[in-house]
Amino acid sequence: MIKKTLIFLIVLAGALLTTIFFHLAIFYAWNLPIKPEVFIICYLGNLLMAFIIYLSMLLLAKNYGKYLGFIFLFGSIFKFAVFFAIIQPVLLQDGTVGRARFFVFFIPYLVSLFVETYALVKLLREQES
Repeated sequence: MIKKTLIFLIVLAGALLTTIFFHLAIFYAWNLPIKPEVFIICYLGNLLMAFIIYLSMLLLAKNYGKYLGFIFLFGSIFKFAVFFAIIQPVLLQDGTVGRARFFVFFIPYLVSLFVETYALVKLLREQES
């Protein structure tokens, strides 16, 4: 279990680090105004939440394998709730949330969602065999 968790964390962190590099490069190239702290909050927040969701699925897979899809969906809903409760107010500090600011949350959300989905599929395949 520790090996699976470490592999997931390394893949997720690698994907998010690669993404933030390109994301920041685009923001700076286009002179889009955003505080670097917001990027850090969004990317680290998605990393932490995805890790918690994966760990939950991994711990519950043995006894509740049939419900892993629901756990995954609940995790996605949890991420959006965190966005609306914590991250959106930070983005709204100057009164507007444009497309660029929305994507500061949504891009790391999608990257972590893809990694989580891949991990869930692997976990479900292991359950079958």
